[in-house]
Amino acid sequence: MKSWLFLALAVILEIVWAIGMQYNRNWSHPGWSAVVIIVLLGSVYALSLAVQGIPLGTAYAIWTGLGTLGVAAWGVLVLGESASLVRALGIVFIIAGVLLLKLQADTA
Repeated sequence: MKSWLFLALAVILEIVWAIGMQYNRNWSHPGWSAVVIIVLLGSVYALSLAVQGIPLGTAYAIWTGLGTLGVAAWGVLVLGESASLVRALGIVFIIAGVLLLKLQADTA
């Protein structure tokens, strides 16, 4: 259970650093740049703790999949990016993939 909590933390930090990339403006804002680097390192560290109890492939796929989902949702909800049917379908596939990986990890 602790590994899944570390993975959840890694995902949240993944989303935060990816969103922060937009605000650091090509590394020209030192404050945002520092946030991105620190949160990125925290995300990778939490992922490294998660893989102690979750298969690497499963943890990495969930980390990147949910990170992508979170950043895509931020783009649509906050930044006004396109919420097209194709984009929504892609998000549904990501969610389905993450759920299947979690289900497989629970049965292994």
